[in-house]
Amino acid sequence: MPEPTPAPAIRLGRVIHALRRERGLSQAELAALTSLRQPNLSRIENGMVMPRRGTLEKLAQALGVDASDLLSPERVQMVEAQWRAALTPRNAGQLFAGQLSAVPLYRRKPIEFDATGRLSGSADLVLQLGPLPGRAFAWVVPDDSMQTRRTSRQEDSFPKGDWVVFSSQPEVASGDFAFVVTPRLKLFRRVTWEGKAAAKIRLLPLNERFPQLAVARSDVLAMYRLVLRFQHF
Repeated sequence: MPEPTPAPAIRLGRVIHALRRERGLSQAELAALTSLRQPNLSRIENGMVMPRRGTLEKLAQALGVDASDLLSPERVQMVEAQWRAALTPRNAGQLFAGQLSAVPLYRRKPIEFDATGRLSGSADLVLQLGPLPGRAFAWVVPDDSMQTRRTSRQEDSFPKGDWVVFSSQPEVASGDFAFVVTPRLKLFRRVTWEGKAAAKIRLLPLNERFPQLAVARSDVLAMYRLVLRFQHF
């Protein structure tokens, strides 16, 4: 079945997002240049609203193009080709559907967190996914530490190259797969609580060639629970 054509607001949002990234502007910087509130610009880039003509002209001027160029067939086709090339996993029918959420994807750039464990810095790309709870990000598994051949349950093995999505909600429970952030490490592992009052967290790889690690619960800045995965595409 062919992929449905995105609505005009979604196509426009992708074009604006791509142009902003090409020019090295953050959302806050582009919002300031156009006198828009950043949440409103985010809604435009996410395809949730179609901006008025005056807003469209401000965006075009700030991005250095004509307003008509933002939805020209050539521009739209180029951006859509980029999205299809990067964002069409075989098992991700929720892409481009329903209410959209912008989720940063870290593919080549390292993931950065601030001192409180919140995401910071720029990503390689922004995925447009269905609604996700909390703060979320996507990441490409960089090695085979979470791949195992001992189980027939495909959901319990994460080969190198799989795309996985983590969120700050719901909270991580013992036994969950999670991305754990401490001042010294950033790892995707299965986590289990240990010790009195769960004072220690053990980080378990699925591949026996990789070591288990234990960290004090007090050292953990943040834990992001696995909420979605895409297989190779």
